[in-house]
Amino acid sequence: MSPAPRRGLGLHAGSPMPADSVEVDLLLRRVPDVAFVPELEGQLFTNEALGAVSPFLAPAQIARLATADYVAGLRAALDVLRARAHAEKNGGLEFLATTLAHFLDQMSPDHHPLIVALWCRSWARRRGRDEVPHAIAIAMDEYESTRGST
Repeated sequence: MSPAPRRGLGLHAGSPMPADSVEVDLLLRRVPDVAFVPELEGQLFTNEALGAVSPFLAPAQIARLATADYVAGLRAALDVLRARAHAEKNGGLEFLATTLAHFLDQMSPDHHPLIVALWCRSWARRRGRDEVPHAIAIAMDEYESTRGST
């Protein structure tokens, strides 16, 4: 679910960069929306890849599929997204693209929110249901709650 915008904050042309930690948190809640930008379409896990793994024990399966080549492709896609966002003066999207790219080196794939969002979206597509940001946000919350505090 997308929070109400502050100061025009959002993922649209003309949106500002976040000004404080509250706005950063608001933007970070929009990661499920980022999983639907055209630049990341090629980073969805394929039906073939998903067919070779189980949706159960998702953290281990994400780690298995999010290879170094996958992460490099995701980084390249985020770079393209960041350039588009900058050209559009889309501060919210530029901030997220930059931040999500930075944390590719700081977090394991099964903890990275965008990789988890893409995993959830890929499974939604494979199952033919609820491939929309709100449903992906719910799936991400469920993923986090089943992981516990690992």
